[in-house]
Amino acid sequence: MDAALIDQLAERFPPCHGRDIKGLSKLTAKFCTHKSVAPTLAVFERCSVFRGMDQEHKETQSVRQ
Repeated sequence: MDAALIDQLAERFPPCHGRDIKGLSKLTAKFCTHKSVAPTLAVFERCSVFRGMDQEHKETQSVRQ
């Protein structure tokens, strides 16, 4: 992963803890290996739904607006 992707992930998932990020990273790595794709923000977002992280972010976004 490049530094730009890491910055995007930090912006996209600000309320997440280290354990959440570790689990998401492992899931994304398995997904990328199975599908033979590179890890991108879109792949992380897709995998985050299965970890229940997507809803947290939407709630955070609505509070900020």
